[in-house]
Amino acid sequence: MKNYEVTLVAHYAKTVSIHADSPEQAAEKLKIILFDTDLVRFSDGDFVCGEAEINAPLEDAGEENDRWKQNSLVRGKLP
Repeated sequence: MKNYEVTLVAHYAKTVSIHADSPEQAAEKLKIILFDTDLVRFSDGDFVCGEAEINAPLEDAGEENDRWKQNSLVRGKLP
């Protein structure tokens, strides 16, 4: 079996409620939420789309072959 390096990029959409006294305060609280990803729980239903990049198999643990990239766009819900 070969080891493949795979890069996943996923996009999620979720509406959250932020309690604040002003839009500016809501924006400041939103920054905290964006940088502390444990504050929002995403589900399969929140998945919008994603992309996977699969590269050529690695020669061994430290070296890579000439790389090829295969991009695939996944839309909809995760299986």
